[in-house]
Amino acid sequence: MTWTTLLLRIYAKAHKERNSIKKVGFLGECMIELSGQSFGKMNQSYGDDTLNSAIYLNRLQPNLNPYYLTSVGSDSLSEKLVRLWEEEGINTSSVLV
Repeated sequence: MTWTTLLLRIYAKAHKERNSIKKVGFLGECMIELSGQSFGKMNQSYGDDTLNSAIYLNRLQPNLNPYYLTSVGSDSLSEKLVRLWEEEGINTSSVLV
């Protein structure tokens, strides 16, 4: 089963049984992806299957307010990651720092 199929099944179930689903959580890790020249200009992005699934589910069904359960560092890159997740509508109240 692909992630897309799984997300569509979750969406269909949530749509059919709106009051029965209270919370959806995704457990995983997110990686900072660096691309560019070594010791030169680097571009940063982020991603992971679980995070991408949480983001896509939120875009598909925002009222589910999916949680992302993970742990991050206390550095500026980690703070930026959490801020970006929040901008995508992901509930980060279960993220450990």
